[in-house]
Amino acid sequence: MKPLICLLLLLFISPAIQAWEISNELSQESRVYLQDGSFGNTDSVALTTTFQPDISHSWDDDRMVISILPYFRSSSPDQERSQVDIREASFVGSWEYVELRAGISQVYWGVTESQHLVDVINQTDFVENSDGESKLGQLMIAPTLVTDYGNLSYFFLPHFRERTFPGSAGRFRTELVVDTNNPIYTNDEKEAHVDHAFRYTNYIEGVEYGLSYFTGTDREPLFVQENESLRPKYVQMQQFGLDAQYVTGAWAFKFEGINKNREDLSSYYALTTGVEYTFGNVYKGMDIGVLAEYLYDDRGTGSQAFFPNHVFSGACLAFNNEQDTNILAGFLYDGTKTRFNSFRMEASSRINNQWKWAVEINSIFNTLSDQPFYSFRNDDYVQLTLSTYF
Repeated sequence: MKPLICLLLLLFISPAIQAWEISNELSQESRVYLQDGSFGNTDSVALTTTFQPDISHSWDDDRMVISILPYFRSSSPDQERSQVDIREASFVGSWEYVELRAGISQVYWGVTESQHLVDVINQTDFVENSDGESKLGQLMIAPTLVTDYGNLSYFFLPHFRERTFPGSAGRFRTELVVDTNNPIYTNDEKEAHVDHAFRYTNYIEGVEYGLSYFTGTDREPLFVQENESLRPKYVQMQQFGLDAQYVTGAWAFKFEGINKNREDLSSYYALTTGVEYTFGNVYKGMDIGVLAEYLYDDRGTGSQAFFPNHVFSGACLAFNNEQDTNILAGFLYDGTKTRFNSFRMEASSRINNQWKWAVEINSIFNTLSDQPFYSFRNDDYVQLTLSTYF
């Protein structure tokens, strides 16, 4: 916490600060589970309140920006979902050939929809949402060299953050609860180990691509059974990544691939590739996008891999109306077991300038005991979220 306290003090006493822009988001989430959980977690309703202020200040024609995003979440019945976090407390500066990001921040890499293999900087906030899209803030110093031949970024990551997991009353958990209070580190420096990453991005003949390399503590833990719980085990790893996207007309072709070598384990590679087509102005300005992606992981079925041989297919409806109404839905198909595994739908729309609603449906089915999804087989839910902005 000391680096965080020092950073916040520096931000508030900075002589460059003259005025702050402040906005707030307050959300109430109601999640209804359609079945009793598989491990005695029988609560059918989960209620969650989140509050996220957005505090920022910029100067020099927005070339210098300070951003602070505290995050507060209170949830019941699973207290492990309750959280106080700093998603962002950073300075971002831009000069002629150099950009600098320093502080606690969130960095997103990747182009595919179903999963982001190359996205390795920030830790996953698994209790926020099981889709892996929610991330914790990461302390970093990240300079970028901007040239006519592409951009090269370096990430200095001095503090590791552990993954969040549900408690005994939570959903999307394994039979044995993950003991987040007793993690195992294979490196003596533990969470103080300094990680490093590099990323080169460029744009050639319509193709946007990124090459990345990461060395440090693996964000995805292994698990060691101890008594009646699982202890997360964090090992050292190296990962090479490539992501690319080519857009021509209404078509978009996407690819992500990694080669990952973890300490004392065999290296493996995984990829996601797909295509998306958008039908524009189908009816009263509405756009319909359809996509299909293939997911492969050479560790295969029965391993820690969630998607060893799967196909994701989905559609997105953007109404392009005043309310910004959007609907996204998709299926996940297991090519090895030849069966559908899950369905997910998200819809959202503004009510007015201050209020917004969102609906989420998540269903998992046709799973077998050798699949990681199997532990979540009874965790189907419907969720309604109401948010206000002020």
